[in-house]
Order: sequence, then structure tokens, then C-alpha cells
Amino acid sequence: EMRTVHCLAGSWGAEVVDELPVEASDIVIPKRRYSGFFQTTLDLTLRERGIDTVIVTGVVTNICVRSTVHDAFFLRYKVLVPEDLVMATSPQAQEVTLYDIDTHYGDVTNLENVLGALQRRLEADQ
Repeated sequence: EMRTVHCLAGSWGAEVVDELPVEASDIVIPKRRYSGFFQTTLDLTLRERGIDTVIVTGVVTNICVRSTVHDAFFLRYKVLVPEDLVMATSPQAQEVTLYDIDTHYGDVTNLENVLGALQRRLEADQ
């Protein structure tokens, strides 16, 4: 049994905010546990589309974000975490978790760098 519930299907934290409406073309994969990969079709969905990099955002950095990052890393995805798009349970937890992610599991960056990388990728693909 889980100690706390963070953004799992059916919880208030999983509700989509008005500023991010779900479009008909969006793929929605409900989380079942802290990691977005655990007992979901996320890995299969990404691999079917040839996606090898994930950008992990949201809350809680030291719980759900970290769990998703770990699973993505172990599944051999390149992992990016924009530090300005995640929030932990405390400033200390945020600092330690982002340090661990950046040191062992992926790259901690910021939104500006992620958007720049995405723009360069789009231009290269054209």
C-alpha cells in the first residue's frame, strides 16, 4: 500500500488544469504509482514512436519525478529535468534530488534550454 498519493489516476492531483486542455490528438496515460512508467503503456507508447528522450516535469520532485526519472534511465531513455518545472516537498529535498538526478540519471537544465534544444531539433528535422 502506498504511503501517500501523488497525482495518481482518480486523485485531485491528476486533474488536468484549465490552462492545459486535453486535445483530441493527445495521448493520455494515467499513472498507477509514483513513476509514470510503472504498470503503464508509457514505455511502449514512446518506443513505438521512436522517442528516445523524455522531459520529466511536475511534482513532487523527490517522489514522483524522481521515480519516473529512475525508470526512464533504467529503460535507457535520455532524461532531461527542467529545474524550473519541478517542485519538491521542501527546498532541501529539491536541491538534493536535483543533484542526484544530474549526477547519476539525467541532465538537470531549465525550460529555456529545453525549448532551445527542441527548436534546434525541429529545424534539423526539416
